[in-house]
Amino acid sequence: ALILTAIVIAFATTAFFLVLAFRTYKELGIDNVELMKGAPEDDRE
Repeated sequence: ALILTAIVIAFATTAFFLVLAFRTYKELGIDNVELMKGAPEDDRE
């Protein structure tokens, strides 16, 4: 029973982060983390 619980929790966590990443990309239009965190222009490569 504990193995099944671990599988369900892992699946739910993965699904949550995938939805979070998709919504972030939809809202911001970018998927580059460096651009999201507000790094100054001269620090970017």
